[in-house]
Amino acid sequence: MDGHWVAVHNKLILAIFYLTPDQFKRVVECEKKDINPFAGLFSLDESQKPVAIHVSGSNNVFASNTVTNMYSFGISPGGSIVILDHIQNGKDQNGKKIEYKVDLSFVLGLRENETWDAIATRLLQLFDTLLFLKQT
Repeated sequence: MDGHWVAVHNKLILAIFYLTPDQFKRVVECEKKDINPFAGLFSLDESQKPVAIHVSGSNNVFASNTVTNMYSFGISPGGSIVILDHIQNGKDQNGKKIEYKVDLSFVLGLRENETWDAIATRLLQLFDTLLFLKQT
């Protein structure tokens, strides 16, 4: 696979993306302009609406969908999801129209005071979920 792995994180979320060279270039350009490269993909605030899917359980899978003009995922602490072949449409924080594709991403909603060992275990569970899907 000719691509890049990119992680996005803060105290509430860890998201790991596989990006093609063109997708990686788009992310780098957005970051240079201080624009969120994944605008509209996640909401970490339950008051933000509309949200297509609320992720609160673990090892969820969302595949082959398009979401327009709303957040795709509301990520709760402890929630986890594998995102496959997803297209996000909407506007960035400057009101400019955006469209981008997520081929593969692993996302964890982080719990307060969660240890790295617990995060690593949950991330491995998501990897296992993807491997299980590939086998079926």
